[in-house]
Amino acid sequence: MSRREKEQGLFTFPAGEFNRFLKEFRVKWDQYLADRFALALRIHERFGNLKYAEARCASFDQLRQLGASEQGMEDAWDLFMNWGLNQRLKKPLKADLNKRRFGPVRSQAKGKGEDALYFELCYEASLTINLKDRTVFWEVDESNHAVDKARENEVGKWFFRFLNGVKWTSKTGGETEYMNENMEDAGQWSPSINNQHGYARIAFDKALGIRRL
Repeated sequence: MSRREKEQGLFTFPAGEFNRFLKEFRVKWDQYLADRFALALRIHERFGNLKYAEARCASFDQLRQLGASEQGMEDAWDLFMNWGLNQRLKKPLKADLNKRRFGPVRSQAKGKGEDALYFELCYEASLTINLKDRTVFWEVDESNHAVDKARENEVGKWFFRFLNGVKWTSKTGGETEYMNENMEDAGQWSPSINNQHGYARIAFDKALGIRRL
């Protein structure tokens, strides 16, 4: 059943934990790109002699055999667009892979200002890292089951696992806000709050009178 949904959340990190995040994220991101590049090569090998429109007729089973089952078919079609496979399925180049890697100082993905590093995980989801403010902004644009897909993305799953292990300090932390079309149809215009950490968790507990050991 279809469900249009969206989500966003801003997290402010302690200095030491932010440095750890950058170090671990760099490894995760580059491995994620390498895996997707390898999948793109397998897609090219199987469908490279076809035009894009013809390749779209490939059966789901054929794509799954190429290793595209992790996020369903969404990931495979995403590769067609992001690795230059959308015309005559030309072979993706190693140089293109290297341009997308997370460099030591800045992202080569899509820059949004001097201090902001932008990383597109899949069609709707992205992470924006602000080096100056030590913040990470998680955003999933509204689409059918967009949040489900984003949280099944390897980088998305890693990000929320990482948040659980952060040693939050004063004035650090954050939360996500989630909304879907069913909530709006029911007259609920305030988003549901999830993934509370640091100051956001403290404020939530205080409002409910919760004491944690």
